[in-house]
Amino acid sequence: MAFNISVTSTVAAGLALSGGEASIGFVTFAYDTEDPLAVTVSTTTDLGSRSWTVERDRLDDGLLVGCETTAMSIARGDADHFALGLRAGGEPEVTAVIATAEVVDFLNLSYDIVALGQEMRWVDVDRELLET
Repeated sequence: MAFNISVTSTVAAGLALSGGEASIGFVTFAYDTEDPLAVTVSTTTDLGSRSWTVERDRLDDGLLVGCETTAMSIARGDADHFALGLRAGGEPEVTAVIATAEVVDFLNLSYDIVALGQEMRWVDVDRELLET
């Protein structure tokens, strides 16, 4: 594709950092058709910001049944919240408790842009080959 479309959503979250500090902060979810299989998840607290890239379909699946990857873990909480653990080098770095509905809304917007199963239509194969 010759153009990119993106969607971003920022939600308030309770954050537990790897050093044991707890904080109220924000988690931003960003989707861009330049990398149609990924979602960038960023945390912002008074201690700073950090970003991770996770698979969009794993984030979606994790909201239903939980999931565990090298970059993240998702654990269902009550009916309205889930815990998103983000890792660096396989070690837990941040755990955020987030309202499920806000992330579902974000994912639905991303699927409005690129439907599930249609991601490869958005990959610029020529550019990918040049970068390798």
